[in-house]
Amino acid sequence: MDVKDKLKELGLAWMAANMDAVLAAAKEKKTSPAETLKRLVDGEREARMARSVQRRLRIAKIPVARSLADFNWQWPEKIDQDLVKDIFRLEFLKDNGNVVFMGGVGLGKTFLASALAAEACGRNIPALFTTAVDMVNNLQAAAVRGCLAKAVKTYTAPRILVCDKC
Repeated sequence: MDVKDKLKELGLAWMAANMDAVLAAAKEKKTSPAETLKRLVDGEREARMARSVQRRLRIAKIPVARSLADFNWQWPEKIDQDLVKDIFRLEFLKDNGNVVFMGGVGLGKTFLASALAAEACGRNIPALFTTAVDMVNNLQAAAVRGCLAKAVKTYTAPRILVCDKC
């Protein structure tokens, strides 16, 4: 069994796939063994983090991936941009706080809530996006089946639960 196979067996897929290129670059640049190993470990770590974020985004069931950077600050006219940006620092989680976006139709509440869940996922914080109707229907169905506790855990396990009205 060669080194690449052993790396794969250990679950170090990025290192196995990129070992030759990193070693060739290290030889060309006369990089120290410690620096070369650091590059391989850093690459593996970055790849794992990226996969973790993608997995969290998939589990979060965000209907459309959004980002605060894409929010139109011109509409609505009255929005506290500093407050919204502060919310996206996710400091409210330290106090187990809540965030409620309130306003009329078409003002960006769902956009901001989706972006907030995506931001959490990007920081490796579990999130879930659902609608109030889906949550109530799922909980009612679980109660009928006798597995309400498990269904409730679906909504209480994530650090951020986004519950949209529809």
